[in-house]
Amino acid sequence: MNDIDSLFEDIQPARKKKRADNTVITVTDCDRSSELAEINDELIARFQTKPKLLILKFLGINEMNLDSALVLHETLKHRPPDMKLVTDACSPIIGPGVLIWLLGDVRRIRPTAWIFFRGPRSHRERGHRPPWREAGEWWQQQEDTTTPDLREIDYHTLLRLINDYLPVKLLAGKPLTPHILGEYCLLGDEPTGKLTGDQVTGVAAAKKTSPPEPKVNSQPSPNRHNP
Repeated sequence: MNDIDSLFEDIQPARKKKRADNTVITVTDCDRSSELAEINDELIARFQTKPKLLILKFLGINEMNLDSALVLHETLKHRPPDMKLVTDACSPIIGPGVLIWLLGDVRRIRPTAWIFFRGPRSHRERGHRPPWREAGEWWQQQEDTTTPDLREIDYHTLLRLINDYLPVKLLAGKPLTPHILGEYCLLGDEPTGKLTGDQVTGVAAAKKTSPPEPKVNSQPSPNRHNP
């Protein structure tokens, strides 16, 4: 083998690795506008090449910014129709990032991972104040509860979109393990898409009306003769 052949052998694995990485995008929290712009622009650039496969990988506990999730949702709605989108949760997903994971044609999750999203807040519910604010200060006076919580308006939009895949009223506020997600037909290697409203309602109703497991009675029967 001459020097040129040896150089080609050194370069070839790097080329193969680069080609494989072109199908994977790691999804971050997108809590900064620069992170959101980077991932959003990368998605648009990939869509222009019309790939057959794109994998969105959630690596590290994901707590995505609410507005970022809505922006990425809008971008992913315009992906090429022939492209298979795989969403792979290698780590737990908390909050708005759940919507992006649900958008996958094929969804995967680590066996020991889970996803979680809270329910809607009531109109009068307020967040906790920072601990460094001392009691009795003027800024701790009663807030005007008639002022709309604009972020909560966006969160209601998020829940409405999640409800296309999961019954929000039943599952919000609960850690959803792979076992639970599998009951809603959200996992597997075959494309699943959205559940229809009747399907979501039907699965939820089945879980509510399913009979409880019989309890084992450890007490002896009163009719049984005890020696």
